[in-house]
Amino acid sequence: MLIGILLIIWFWLDSMKAGDKAVESAKNACNRMNIQLLDETVMIKGIGIRSFVRGLGFTRRYEFEYNDGTHVRQKSYLILQGKTVIEVGFFNKPDKVVQFPTNRSASNDK
Repeated sequence: MLIGILLIIWFWLDSMKAGDKAVESAKNACNRMNIQLLDETVMIKGIGIRSFVRGLGFTRRYEFEYNDGTHVRQKSYLILQGKTVIEVGFFNKPDKVVQFPTNRSASNDK
């Protein structure tokens, strides 16, 4: 029972750190595209367990909204493997998907 409680606490803390990383990454992506991140928040849309170079870990998909000056909320997404951003995409701009290299030497999975 204690192990279960500890696992739940660990997962909650890990999810909080991943959420913070997702917000930071969404802000950076919006700044690079000269658009405004709305509400300064991201929403978790999916979570899965995947195998990485270092073993098993969580892959999380987040969505966020931005405004590109049209006064209409636009949707975007980002995908994290652990704490590393691997993709940021803009739904209404399919040519603006940014995939990040999965080079583990630059990883923040610690």
